[in-house]
Amino acid sequence: MSRPREVSGIDTYHIIMKGVGEMNVFECKADREKFLSLLKYYCEKLGVLLISYVLLDSHIHLQVKVSEVKSYSNLVHRLCITYVQHYFNPKYDRKGSLFQSRFVSEAVDSGEGMREMVRYMVLDPRNGVKYNYSSFKESVRCFGEKKAYLIDKGEFLKVFPDRAEFISLMTSKASKGLKKEFYPMNTQEVSEYIRREGKLNHCLEFLKMDESEQKRIVIPLIENKVSWKKISGITHMSVYRLKKVAGRG
Repeated sequence: MSRPREVSGIDTYHIIMKGVGEMNVFECKADREKFLSLLKYYCEKLGVLLISYVLLDSHIHLQVKVSEVKSYSNLVHRLCITYVQHYFNPKYDRKGSLFQSRFVSEAVDSGEGMREMVRYMVLDPRNGVKYNYSSFKESVRCFGEKKAYLIDKGEFLKVFPDRAEFISLMTSKASKGLKKEFYPMNTQEVSEYIRREGKLNHCLEFLKMDESEQKRIVIPLIENKVSWKKISGITHMSVYRLKKVAGRG
């Protein structure tokens, strides 16, 4: 029996949508752009106010404000169905689930908690504010006259009313309170390596390669201490089969 979801006293939630088995949920720029367009559409349709976000290769972070708790569950449900069944699976000729069946949600209960969540999402990618698929650039636009594309300008300015303070906090080298896993190569670097070495358009094509070529690509990754689980998530090949291909089974 699943445990009840937390309820926020200020109607604000942190949502994490993870790929099954650390699978990549995005293979290219077009996939991320498609997800963002769907996110915009469903936020507007369901009355969900987006405060911050970041799209990483194998998972997604969203911070939202809702008038009803069920609204953010409906948002995730509709995003999953439309993105996976009507876009990702047909595009890459695959079947089955892409996201874990139960997404993670955490109640955010204070203005300081909202600020820390914005900061976390901006600084979570390795290249921080230079990363193209977080809400940082949109957040900066909120301090001008232009309307942000995705995030709600009014709600964001309640969290960060001062532009100078926001820029200083986001560009500070200090990372207190941020938890980061360490990998010798991050997911993006592994994905780029597989595409480059295999001369692939996207990593799912790895499944169609000859086993000798698969082995040639996998062995250096393992020797570089990239986990079997990470390679499996990127290539969508089971850990068992990967080990067999690499002669490590």
